[in-house]
Amino acid sequence: AAIGGGEGITYAQFLSERGTIEADVTVTRLPPRALTPAVAAAADHPSFLLVATDSAHRHVESLLHAAIGDGHHAFVTDVSGALAQINVQGPRSRDVLAAPLVDAQQP
Repeated sequence: AAIGGGEGITYAQFLSERGTIEADVTVTRLPPRALTPAVAAAADHPSFLLVATDSAHRHVESLLHAAIGDGHHAFVTDVSGALAQINVQGPRSRDVLAAPLVDAQQP
């Protein structure tokens, strides 16, 4: 995926040699020092959060490890156990998500 210089989220796909889809993911470019001490130590390098489906995350992790070539400096860490994601979908999802969510308002 071509991720520009600013922060943002990009939908991307891993393709096989034949052009078939191996996995689809979202890639978020993070601000410096956003995720882990390892990222903070490398603050002059871009950092990303890649989200894959639960059923494919191990496959995506192995694709990422295979893509890191010699001479590249990259970390791949599975943070599935530390983060959660809730999907809100449907025709009124924008309306539901338009109101700010505050931790204090949640049970």
